[in-house]
Amino acid sequence: MKLLALDTSGKTVSVAFVSDDVTVGEIFFDVERHHSEILLPAIDHLLKGAGVRIGDLDLFACTVGPGSFTGVRIGVSTVKGLALAYDRPIAGVSTLEALAVNAAGFPTLVCPLIDAKRGQVYAGFYRSDTAGSLTCLSPDCLLAAEEIPNRIEGDAVFVGSGAGVYKELISARSEGRSLFAPLHFHRISAAAVGIVARRKAEAGDLHSAVQLAPVYLRREM
Repeated sequence: MKLLALDTSGKTVSVAFVSDDVTVGEIFFDVERHHSEILLPAIDHLLKGAGVRIGDLDLFACTVGPGSFTGVRIGVSTVKGLALAYDRPIAGVSTLEALAVNAAGFPTLVCPLIDAKRGQVYAGFYRSDTAGSLTCLSPDCLLAAEEIPNRIEGDAVFVGSGAGVYKELISARSEGRSLFAPLHFHRISAAAVGIVARRKAEAGDLHSAVQLAPVYLRREM
């Protein structure tokens, strides 16, 4: 299976080409430019470098949120357009699950957190085994930051921008160890999006371009 995965849900832009279980190439940007200016040229450059035509792809994948409203819309609309043009299915991937992949392999609770501003975080709760397989324990949600310690029992590893912003608050919780992934794991990788997308394809959890929709978790202000 050949798939193109992308993420534009936050400050960064990431695009990856995945063939079966191998990430053939990935482009990552963390620059002060609009995602819409970077995304399509990045896709074109990546596929040319990999020697693949866009029509050769079997699947498109993107993060659908939660995250930046504008960023999520750019990624979703780009993938919907490509899927319509080439009649291909789409795997819609939670930004929090893609973040959880960065901490897969820790035999603890994996808690991805994205800073949602206003003292809030987008939070996910996953269980990982030592082989790196993730199980979602509850739906992604929007929490007040002070609620995080009350939602965690036992040891847990935290990853994402929210983990960095609220590290002190999380570290003060009384039950279990709080482990924090290295800073470079707090950003979403399109390769991780591709890993989740492949699992979704194997499970038949795919969407058409018409069906795919963003997941914001809170109303746009």
